[in-house]
Amino acid sequence: MARARVKKSKVKKKKGKKSRSIGTEQRASRAGAIRSKLTKRAIIDKLVSAADEAVARDGTAITERLSSVDTRKVVTAVLGGLEDIVQKSVQPGSCGEFMLPGMFKVVIKTRPAIRKGTMVRNPGTGEMQPSQGKPARRSVKLRPLVKLKRAAAGEM
Repeated sequence: MARARVKKSKVKKKKGKKSRSIGTEQRASRAGAIRSKLTKRAIIDKLVSAADEAVARDGTAITERLSSVDTRKVVTAVLGGLEDIVQKSVQPGSCGEFMLPGMFKVVIKTRPAIRKGTMVRNPGTGEMQPSQGKPARRSVKLRPLVKLKRAAAGEM
């Protein structure tokens, strides 16, 4: 009886870095990886299938209580509600941050206005020069949390 040989594939990193090989056990753990960018519809489909597979406390599957169409409506409503909560959390006059536990944190960075003629340091030369002036601005920053960083690094 002949043994089947397991071939290791080489994955090249960006220039200047050594290539590394991925063993079969690592490849098996990445089997559930999503290979393409998901659209909103694809996200809803995946959440519906996850909800269908979930088992309620009483031991009956969710699909026994709801039809697939009802599950889709529930998931779509949950995503719409999440979108609404994020928008209300970052709009002016709100707390300015939103966190999805284990995934990411959305923070609003507020920068004050700079008056025209104020002396500012030129980062290239280090000398002081008058500024052109800038209005106050708010920008959205998204910070990944530890679980998401570990998943991206393949440490899960």
